[in-house]
Amino acid sequence: MLQVMDMRRAYVEEKAATQGQKWKLPPSGQPISLFGAPSTTLGVGDENNESPLDRRCIMRPSDDIIFRVYCADHTYCTLRFPLSTTVETLKHVAADKLGLKHDDLILVELKSSGEKIVFKDGDVSIPTSLSLNGRIFISLKDHLDALTCLPEQERPTEGTDSDLEMFSTRELAFHMTMLDWSLFKCVHEYELIYNTFGRHHFRKITSNLDVFLRRFNEIQYWVATEICLTTNMSKRVTLIRKFLKLAA
Repeated sequence: MLQVMDMRRAYVEEKAATQGQKWKLPPSGQPISLFGAPSTTLGVGDENNESPLDRRCIMRPSDDIIFRVYCADHTYCTLRFPLSTTVETLKHVAADKLGLKHDDLILVELKSSGEKIVFKDGDVSIPTSLSLNGRIFISLKDHLDALTCLPEQERPTEGTDSDLEMFSTRELAFHMTMLDWSLFKCVHEYELIYNTFGRHHFRKITSNLDVFLRRFNEIQYWVATEICLTTNMSKRVTLIRKFLKLAA
């Protein structure tokens, strides 16, 4: 029973420390906590000493997130709302900021492939649900064909500047696993249920699960991109060998 009480106290303290977090959705990559994870002061050599990744904040319904909503002409407005805000509310506010009439407007995710996914009015936490390189657009129902990808969605055209050969496979695997674990342990089991049956039925966020799935896709496309954009054949062979050893 003492262990249960200690766990409950730790949960309450963590929730109070991370309450009111604010996040920013960059053009690409993971949502960024503007206030960062709660820090603790630990002694050198302390076995409980954790890295910043281990203290990653859990995304909560009351947390604000900053993101962009685009029009067909690629103008945009910046919104800041709690993750639990519905699409219907976001749609009306974005229309007011962009000077659009509210008649027959919808919010759409436009992927870099040109595919369009229409959000339901009851959907929540849509900024974190975007696919890799996806963007939120507002449009009339009858004008979806007018939506085109942003120039930034057509990138990258070059591989990363860093040379992966500078790092050992063991080192890369360790740090990638630590990041994956920091994302995975933030996922609540209920988010799997909400995601399976549709978050619009529950009005509950699945942001932590969204971020974890996004990380999986990032790794998948990162490997393919690095291989395809490496023009030197001998370097490409070395890179493929590196990735195969990394996945083993």
